[in-house]
Amino acid sequence: MRLPEVRKRSEERSECRCSHDQLTGGTQKRKTQGRKRGRPPFVTHSSPHLNQRRLPTMRLARIAPLACLTLAVFASCSAAQGQEALFLDVSLDSKPAEVSSGAALVVTAKVGWRRVDSSGDKVWTRRGDIVETQLRYKAMWGPEKFIVMRPAAGTENGTDSPYLTVVAAIPPTELPPKGEMVRYWVVAQEKAGAKNSARKPNRDDEFYGAVVDASAIARESVLPTMHWFVKEPERARGDFPVQSFIAFDQSRGSDNAGDRKVRFYGQGVTARRRGSGRRGDPNMWGKGGTKDWPKRKFKLDFRGRDFRITWDSGKEYKVEEINLHSAYDEPGSESYLRETLAAASLERLGVPSSAAQHVVLRRNGVFYGLYVIVEQVDSSFLNRNGLDPKGALFKAVHWKLSNLRPPAPTWAPCRYDQEWELNWGPCPEVYRYAVDGEYSDSENDVQDANFHLAQLLEALKFVNEDQGTPTQVSDRLYSAVDVQSVTREMAAQTAMLHQDRCTKNYYVYRDPTDGKWQRIPWDMEDSFATDYRNKDARCDANGKTACRASSGTYCVQSCEWWNSIFFCDREHPQDIFTESDGRSTWNHLVNAVLKVPGSRAMYFAELKRALSLLHDDQWLVTKTKQLAASVLNDATRDAVVWKRNEPTVGRDALLRQIQERKDILVGEYGQYWA
Repeated sequence: MRLPEVRKRSEERSECRCSHDQLTGGTQKRKTQGRKRGRPPFVTHSSPHLNQRRLPTMRLARIAPLACLTLAVFASCSAAQGQEALFLDVSLDSKPAEVSSGAALVVTAKVGWRRVDSSGDKVWTRRGDIVETQLRYKAMWGPEKFIVMRPAAGTENGTDSPYLTVVAAIPPTELPPKGEMVRYWVVAQEKAGAKNSARKPNRDDEFYGAVVDASAIARESVLPTMHWFVKEPERARGDFPVQSFIAFDQSRGSDNAGDRKVRFYGQGVTARRRGSGRRGDPNMWGKGGTKDWPKRKFKLDFRGRDFRITWDSGKEYKVEEINLHSAYDEPGSESYLRETLAAASLERLGVPSSAAQHVVLRRNGVFYGLYVIVEQVDSSFLNRNGLDPKGALFKAVHWKLSNLRPPAPTWAPCRYDQEWELNWGPCPEVYRYAVDGEYSDSENDVQDANFHLAQLLEALKFVNEDQGTPTQVSDRLYSAVDVQSVTREMAAQTAMLHQDRCTKNYYVYRDPTDGKWQRIPWDMEDSFATDYRNKDARCDANGKTACRASSGTYCVQSCEWWNSIFFCDREHPQDIFTESDGRSTWNHLVNAVLKVPGSRAMYFAELKRALSLLHDDQWLVTKTKQLAASVLNDATRDAVVWKRNEPTVGRDALLRQIQERKDILVGEYGQYWA
């Protein structure tokens, strides 16, 4: 959710007209800007007149002229507008986000009276000498305490400054143990008179915060460290967002990290689990619902683009959401490397995809695990990848139906599933509209995006069902699809053997300039797949049959069905079952690309290019070893906590998979691009 921002007063007009703020005693309203679709805006009141009743906007507009006339009896309206109300305010000079054991946490602040000038700026006018200012704090979830802030040395008797500088220190004995947090905030209140007050941060549920010994903890790893504080940790493992506080340290233990030192996020952060919602038995590939993994995946949602992160490019970005993936239950022995290695590979191949980096996650002061921060596909992602954030964007979210199949007949109760029975409940969610509210602020935008998505599905149907001449079929594909981008993404997925990609784990994006669609990869944790989950073995060992769907495995690496370069076409669907109407889990975009000779040839050329970029100079092997070395210590700790295999075992198995995958592609399919 976005942090509500103070709405500036509208510019004064020369005619006699009273502003809304004058009629309500200077009350200001803060509103959410660019909020996500479907979320109500926060509206807060910063005026000290808490019991004052606000007038409805429409009624206010009607009585404004009468109010101006009344004011004119005592003074001119222009004079009334010129007398801006003073308000008590606090501004912190220091907001420490870390403190060392044995040291005090020192906070300084300005306090005094301010007014809003004609340009909307807040201007200091008078010192807060008749104000008591308190530094209030809580160690973790302990009781609230306070210290009276005193004038800073050298400012006690000065009168030239329009504000008073005050200071207070939380003593070392009041701080929690290493790795835990202390939350603090500043409250100023008049000692007499109207009892005006001010608080920073403004909202009662917002805090500044500091982590005890954050720098010492950062030096324990060569990775960034994320401190997660949550009062109800078990609730955060569920589906409903739970209030949390985050401190993020990207210094990697360096004393020269500059702006990448620890930052504390104490305003509107929530956490919840994420992942697929499969319940009960694992799927036929042996994978259970990721939401129910013991080591959960999490989504952190910030209030607006508040979270700052520096990806490998070195440039800092501000984002609203991040995903914490757990590197758990991999398609092979646990290596902790697949998602970050896939992200690096996609970047090398020029495929727009989410950035990913390893992070040490600590929960409530204790090591929780080695995680991967994965970039959310949103407007920030689109901007970073040079894509227009106003373009239509949909996430494929259904494990079977979101394979870009044609819509169901109009008589069917559900748009994408004609077999759905009404007594089964609401129609399943298939595509999730994912354009930020900042770039899509009306239902017309949603309807327009759905219209263009339907056109894409019709175009793919035209191609896959040969509804025209070869030239017409080819033209229809090229007019609807960015073939260059799609074939490059397909080749990258094939080169890495990412199995879980035919029906979900991708977005589709439409460029608003040329109207063409492309696919954006998502959830790459199942890249570099092997035959078994959580162990290093092959289905065809000792002469066994490779292509079988028994023993809880799909034999992804050793069976042609799944390791084929044509995976996801009509003959190589993701799953072995079919529906009664003959539509299975093959991807209709992939099939269309492979059906048209020109785009099929482009795919083979892109696959040849991908193999060259990944393997010719041993780039992929070298990158794997580099990543493995950087996470080894923290992966070893994680393996102990979550009872997984030694990370070196997973690393070696992954290196073997990389070599075997290359051999299969070159040896069995190389004739297609020779």
